[in-house]
Amino acid sequence: MSALGMWDRQSVRKLGVFLVAAAALFSASMIASAEPDAAARALFERGDYRDAAATASAAGGAENEALAARALNALAYLQRDDIASRRTALEALEHAERAIADNPGLVDGHLESAIARAERAKRMSPLRIFLGDHQRRARRRFDLALAMQPDNAWALANSALWHLTVSRRGGVGRFGADPTAGRERCAAAQAADPEALVIAYRCGLQLLAWDDEAWRLEAIEAVSAAATGEAASAFERAVQIRARALLTAIDDGPATERAFIDAHP
Repeated sequence: MSALGMWDRQSVRKLGVFLVAAAALFSASMIASAEPDAAARALFERGDYRDAAATASAAGGAENEALAARALNALAYLQRDDIASRRTALEALEHAERAIADNPGLVDGHLESAIARAERAKRMSPLRIFLGDHQRRARRRFDLALAMQPDNAWALANSALWHLTVSRRGGVGRFGADPTAGRERCAAAQAADPEALVIAYRCGLQLLAWDDEAWRLEAIEAVSAAATGEAASAFERAVQIRARALLTAIDDGPATERAFIDAHP
């Protein structure tokens, strides 16, 4: 066989690989740029979380499955009953995993998967949490989301919450949990999206939960920002109500403050 013939075949093979890769990247970019269903998004903004999830999932596609997961994660967070919250978070996890299967490059899919796992874990007893693998898997997803988008405010915030919560409930170093990293990522998340009152409240709450005097001022400032910010959705309004209630609890004294924190893991 001539050298030219060998070169031609190699070139053809390389060209074929390139075209396949290019087609895959084009397809992924088209999926990633797809917008979630407008009707589902409107339902989410109104607080109709189950209808939003059903509408988004019926519309199909990774973005819509991620939106369905987001809606159910919001509902799970707001539910006061632990069993109901765990079940809802499990539904959210199923939608998030479908989003990941459809488009592994979609950050929101990994983020909502991690949020669902973390939400389920925090509604369990400490023994059940740390004998299981819920928090370890949540961290892997948070880390992956951050690796994909290091400046994503929601990935930073939720990773921060994971570090603060797991290190407080399970001990510093558990699954690599580091409260200092949590504090730093909360600050980075708030800097990345100063108007996000949900980030401000949840970071402030978890910093207060540590009962560290060095963190107290910034924690109260974050909760105050959440209490006075502009709430644009039903979920933000619900969180803002909690932020205002927390400020009232702080004013009432340490015992009331701690009772509020314990009731809102």
